[in-house]
Amino acid sequence: MVAAQVRLGRLYLGGRGGAGRDPVRARELFERAAERGSAAAQHRLGLLHFLGDGAVVPRDAEQALRWLQKAADGGHAHAQYTMGLICYQGHRDGGGGSAVVVPQDHAAAAAWLQASSDRGFAPAQYLLGLMHYNGEGGLAQDSDEACALYERAAEQGFAAAQAELGRLLLSGASAARGRDPAAAARWLQRAAAQGNAVAQFKLGQMCARGGDGGVEKDVAAAAGWYGRAAAQGYAAAQVELAHWHYKGKEGVVPRDVAAAAALYRRAAEQGHPVAQGQLGLMYLSGEGVPRSTAEAVAWLRRAADAGDSNAQCNLGVLYHRGQQHAVGGGVEIPRDDAEAMRWFVQSTAQGNASAQYWLGRMYLTGDGVAARDYEQALRWLQMSAEQGHAAAQYQLGMVYLEGRGTERDYGRAAEWFRRSAEQGFSDGQYGLGVLYREGAGVPKDLSEARRWLGLAAAQGHEFAASEVKAL
Repeated sequence: MVAAQVRLGRLYLGGRGGAGRDPVRARELFERAAERGSAAAQHRLGLLHFLGDGAVVPRDAEQALRWLQKAADGGHAHAQYTMGLICYQGHRDGGGGSAVVVPQDHAAAAAWLQASSDRGFAPAQYLLGLMHYNGEGGLAQDSDEACALYERAAEQGFAAAQAELGRLLLSGASAARGRDPAAAARWLQRAAAQGNAVAQFKLGQMCARGGDGGVEKDVAAAAGWYGRAAAQGYAAAQVELAHWHYKGKEGVVPRDVAAAAALYRRAAEQGHPVAQGQLGLMYLSGEGVPRSTAEAVAWLRRAADAGDSNAQCNLGVLYHRGQQHAVGGGVEIPRDDAEAMRWFVQSTAQGNASAQYWLGRMYLTGDGVAARDYEQALRWLQMSAEQGHAAAQYQLGMVYLEGRGTERDYGRAAEWFRRSAEQGFSDGQYGLGVLYREGAGVPKDLSEARRWLGLAAAQGHEFAASEVKAL
């Protein structure tokens, strides 16, 4: 009788099996069965009160928690999971009932999830695995236990657990399991086939790289997986696909700046800092969107405030240079070196090589700072150059070439010009060519001089073409 009441209540709630949808009748049936001790009915009744059903069944957190607690105490695995989830997230009643507040309590959440997990409930195993992985609720951080819990849930077909297990096996974070790209790929494929966006994105990355777990490089397959994840609103996939549309990708994804801008916007509106920064730059240049400095600054600032070091650097450059109207010469962004310095400092605190370069340049020239400071200039340029920043490598070469704030050293100048030149930086190519011509810091070699000066000239370097002719 009780089981029949629960089944009938579910039919009325879902409007299935020929029964018209009637949430009030469903609640009545759940109440009768719940009062007779049915944990399944107590759980259903608790969920109905917790979620509400429009004006017909108003939300009532007090009643919801009373019935959910009864079901959980009675050993109902789904109710135990639900209680664990509520404790994990915390809850404030926004419905018509009394203002019941459930404070966030990760320790209580872990206890409920453990009880549910022990009964084999896959969602509880997954969430408990996350808590072990993050070390929450008084649990020690334990990737091995997380991996074991994910696997138990994954074997039941729980897609989110399959995706997390795949990620864990791909990274090798579990010492007990180690790195196993082949197993990772299998689990990710199972999750992706169920529509899990995280797994689709990770598979896209594996296809883009190739060579991991027997997954061959396949840009078309990668774009397909990114596209599926992006269509579900997965911001990281939207950003990756936007990057590919912005530049084009190996003849598979054509360059399409409008498509790139649309994808960046979708991710930016979800709060993705990289997307916000890229969208800001597109508004600045007018690529794929109408040019708007106001929009550019707004998006860059949102990204910068969220801690994106590239956006912080780009804001610094805007304020250091000032921004003029393309037509008419009016000021759109007045120059503000104090604001520029503030953003550069925030960006360099995260090790951003471009911001280090700009700070070094400001101290080298004295432009935007109280006075030149060669010691600071050398420090920042060296940090940037060692990270591979081509312009900083060239500028550092010039410091050694001219002996500004340090002893003149042609050998070091040649070393830094070479590093810059090998990245295709035309100023570095020009500087290295001149040193070969003069035999300064390198053996005199007119053939090498022609080669490097020719490469610079091919990029339109202002002085390189005439130097090649002179040789």
